[in-house]
Amino acid sequence: QLENFNLKENQFKKRTEELEMRMRFRLENQVEINLKLEEREKEVTSLQDQLQLANQETFKLKVETEKLQLESGRHLQNLETSQKETERKLQEISKLKQDLQDESSRREVEIFKLKAELDAKAEEVDLQVQKSKEKVQSAKRGPRSSSNMAIIGFALAILI
Repeated sequence: QLENFNLKENQFKKRTEELEMRMRFRLENQVEINLKLEEREKEVTSLQDQLQLANQETFKLKVETEKLQLESGRHLQNLETSQKETERKLQEISKLKQDLQDESSRREVEIFKLKAELDAKAEEVDLQVQKSKEKVQSAKRGPRSSSNMAIIGFALAILI
């Protein structure tokens, strides 16, 4: 019985030692796991901080983007207004140019008419001068009467 008891006691001790080793191993594993968990928590906290900073930066960029979009919209609107104003002024210039061309053409026609009238009057004066010369020549040949002198005076008056 004693031997049996000793055997059981030895077995019990062995089991106890095995259990203690397992417990130590588990405890060491648990400590290692806890250390890793703490390390992971620190990493998570760091990543959350980085995420928060990134979110803040993203928000700032969104606000800046909206400001730039509004500003570019105003610039675009100003460009469109300027373009419309330029087109309107070009149309005005085109109309003024056409008006000037029309006026120039009208004046050319007027000048042509005036030249024609002047040429006609010059021919008329030339005819009258010729008639007057003929009358003067005939008066030199014939008797000098007062009516011939009056015609010569009239012709000279026209010439002058």
